Order: sequence, then structure tokens, then C-alpha cells
Amino acid sequence: LCNEMVRTLVLLGLLYGICHGSRILVFYPGPSTSLLPSFSQLFQELARRGHQLTVVTAYKLRGLEDQNIKQLLMDHSTSHDEMKNIVDLPLLPHINFLWQMALTDCESLFQSVKFKEFSRANETYDLFIGSPFYFLECSIAVAHHLNLPVLNIYSNQLQIHATHLMGHDFPSSYVAGYDLHFSHKMNFWERSLNSIFCLGY
Repeated sequence: LCNEMVRTLVLLGLLYGICHGSRILVFYPGPSTSLLPSFSQLFQELARRGHQLTVVTAYKLRGLEDQNIKQLLMDHSTSHDEMKNIVDLPLLPHINFLWQMALTDCESLFQSVKFKEFSRANETYDLFIGSPFYFLECSIAVAHHLNLPVLNIYSNQLQIHATHLMGHDFPSSYVAGYDLHFSHKMNFWERSLNSIFCLGY
């Protein structure tokens, strides 16, 4: 009995160095090409340290050709040109465009053949990394369905639509909403408008 225990401990000690990596699902199937590439260094480092990453995205990320990184490309219904034109829209059409895009992209993603193949694969993961941008709130449902802990990453300034998904408060009477362009010293009417605007999200 003692001999078997020693053999088991030696075997576990030898295997420890190659068995400590986690399986991580990075889920960002949105059409925006500006958010996810800023985190590619993080993904490369995770892979270098022995973690296995599956990156679900709408476009191939350069620099992620590591053997521990698998990229799954999903289709999306919003064109790159539509995303470029969004910055020229006034405030309310801008927000309306984002919400319509969210609905359309999430519906088309979940109904796509590629996503159904991904979900039928029944692979298991240890962690979900996502980005709670406007049109990716539905991705949190994927993490919930897979029963994974969620790590939200966000490369933009704090915005009201993303704070609740990241577990942050958004004190709208003190912090101006990104889309309203108020200064950090708001007067009473600006604070009131900012609070009403933030409730609309």
C-alpha cells in the first residue's frame, strides 16, 4: 500500500507541470474589429503559459496561430461599412442602430449553422472571457448555458450599457454617460438628463 502511494505521488509530481492549464472560451462574435485585437497579447500569453483557448469570433485574429489557440469563425449580419458609419450618427439614431444591430446579430448568430455546430460539440471549458459591448449581451447567455464563470474584458471607457454586466455601479448623477458628452462637472439639469438617459439603457 505504501509503495503504491509513493508511485502515485511521484507520477502526480511528474505530470503536474503539463496538467495545470485551463480550457478557456473567448467569445466575441461581433462585427467590430476594434475591441478584441487589443487583447490578443493577453491570449498569446495565456496560451504560452499552457492554457488552451478557443476563440469564437467573426474575423480571424492575427498573431494567434499558437498550437494552444483554436479560432472558430462565426458569420454576422452587420457589415464592416455599417460599423464605420455609426460614428457619424446623431445620439438617438446611434443608440437605436446599436440596439437593432444587437437583436439582429444575436438572432442570426444563434440560428447560424456554425454556432449550432459549436454548441453540439459539447466541449467543456473552465472559464468564459467575453466583452459586454452593446450587441454582445446575448453572449452572456452562452456562458450561463455552459455554466462557466465569466470574465468580462472591455477596452473602451466605462459605459452604462456595459457596467451592469461587469458588476459595476454607474452613478449617473456623478458620472456622465459617454454618449452625452457632458463634462465631469455637470450642473443640476445635466445630472437630471444624464440620470434619465441612463435609466433608458
